[in-house]
Amino acid sequence: MKRSDLAFLAALGTMLAWGMNFAFVKYLLGYMGVGAFVFLRFSVLPLLGLLLLAVTFRSRIALSWPRREDLPRFVLCAFVGHVVHISAVMYGMNLSTAFSSSLVLTCQPLFTLGILAAMGAERLRAQQLAGTLVAFAGIVVFLADKFTGGLAHAGAGDLMLLLAGAAFSAYTVLSRPLA
Repeated sequence: MKRSDLAFLAALGTMLAWGMNFAFVKYLLGYMGVGAFVFLRFSVLPLLGLLLLAVTFRSRIALSWPRREDLPRFVLCAFVGHVVHISAVMYGMNLSTAFSSSLVLTCQPLFTLGILAAMGAERLRAQQLAGTLVAFAGIVVFLADKFTGGLAHAGAGDLMLLLAGAAFSAYTVLSRPLA
């Protein structure tokens, strides 16, 4: 099999996994509960990540270790990107629907752009600002009917998902200097 065929299959598999992710997680949350799922995610995935690093870097693992001065930023990124983001996603998904979860979390680039613009790291041109406002308006329209009758479960879940999107965007900006 050619290398390009393997790359295509890997991309297809990734799209399939991401496409099924929200429905699969929502299904699991119905059986496990949020606390158990978050515990497993926080305990198992870092171990798998360390195993992957060990296999990938083998003899160069010491070279991949962060510099001492970067450790506080790593800890902050772990808290914002892992603890806050993942917890908010799981609790939000538990209260909302898989469809709403996948749609609301697509606002992450809007938050990232907003953070970068507020920091002065990104200057928005008129077309970018217009596109960002249209995208934000779309999310507001989508969420508006959920909040007209008060803060129901789905509305609370969607607010948690917005928090998750903002946390992931903050993580993205915070982790950039580590690249």
